[in-house]
Amino acid sequence: MFSTGDIVGCYAPTVGYRKYHLCVFGPVGERAGWFLFINSENNYETDFVLKNEDLDCIPKNDTGLSVISCSSIVRLSVRHLELYKAERLGSLAKEHAAALVEVIKGSKALTNPEKKACVESLSSLLDN
Repeated sequence: MFSTGDIVGCYAPTVGYRKYHLCVFGPVGERAGWFLFINSENNYETDFVLKNEDLDCIPKNDTGLSVISCSSIVRLSVRHLELYKAERLGSLAKEHAAALVEVIKGSKALTNPEKKACVESLSSLLDN
């Protein structure tokens, strides 16, 4: 369904509009996938800030930024992804993945096991 590094768009019922995420782990069977929010504002120290052009697969916004939040993990099951009409829009470039790994390593919001899992998964993009 989705793989590490995929940029995913889906309807978010909690806010009532389409949101964008970076896939850290795709869902497998009963295990939910792990995703990081992609926002348009830089609000936290652990945000990974890109320009809109760096993620050209998602719509441009007024801030000119595409911000990957490294402060929480969104867990979505296959069923939720289907209900929210999730679709793959593109993928994170290797150079951005390398920089993101460094930001995640410094995150104070994620637990150590979450950081370790995210770093290991996203580092797999650097080997290809």
